[in-house]
Amino acid sequence: MKVTDKIKTSAIHSIEWGEATWDSDDVSIRNRYDNASGGSVSYP
Repeated sequence: MKVTDKIKTSAIHSIEWGEATWDSDDVSIRNRYDNASGGSVSYP
Protein backbone atom coordinates (compact mmCIF):
# COMPACT_ATOMS: atom_id res chain seq x y z
CA MET A 1 0.00 0.00 0.00
CA LYS A 2 1.25 3.46 -0.87
CA VAL A 3 0.23 5.51 2.20
CA THR A 4 -1.16 8.94 1.35
CA ASP A 5 -2.42 9.99 4.80
CA LYS A 6 -2.74 8.74 8.37
CA ILE A 7 -4.29 9.60 11.71
CA LYS A 8 -2.39 8.82 14.93
CA THR A 9 -4.85 7.64 17.58
CA SER A 10 -2.23 6.94 20.26
CA ALA A 11 1.54 6.69 20.72
CA ILE A 12 1.60 3.23 19.09
CA HIS A 13 -1.53 3.14 16.89
CA SER A 14 -2.50 4.84 13.66
CA ILE A 15 -5.00 4.37 10.85
CA GLU A 16 -3.44 4.67 7.40
CA TRP A 17 -5.03 4.88 3.98
CA GLY A 18 -3.79 5.23 0.47
CA GLU A 19 -3.41 3.61 -2.94
CA ALA A 20 -4.06 -0.13 -2.97
CA THR A 21 -1.28 -2.39 -4.25
CA TRP A 22 -3.64 -4.43 -6.43
CA ASP A 23 -5.22 -1.47 -8.27
CA SER A 24 -4.21 2.19 -8.24
CA ASP A 25 -7.89 3.17 -8.57
CA ASP A 26 -8.78 1.41 -5.28
CA VAL A 27 -8.30 2.76 -1.75
CA SER A 28 -6.75 0.63 0.97
CA ILE A 29 -7.15 1.26 4.74
CA ARG A 30 -5.21 -0.40 7.57
CA ASN A 31 -4.68 -0.29 11.31
CA ARG A 32 -1.03 0.03 12.28
CA TYR A 33 0.48 -0.75 15.67
CA ASP A 34 4.12 0.32 15.95
CA ASN A 35 6.63 -1.65 17.99
CA ALA A 36 9.62 -0.22 19.89
CA SER A 37 11.87 -0.21 16.80
CA GLY A 38 9.26 1.54 14.63
CA GLY A 39 8.05 -1.48 12.66
CA SER A 40 4.49 -2.70 12.65
CA VAL A 41 3.02 -5.36 14.90
CA SER A 42 0.09 -7.54 13.85
CA TYR A 43 -2.60 -8.27 16.41
CA PRO A 44 -5.27 -10.92 15.81
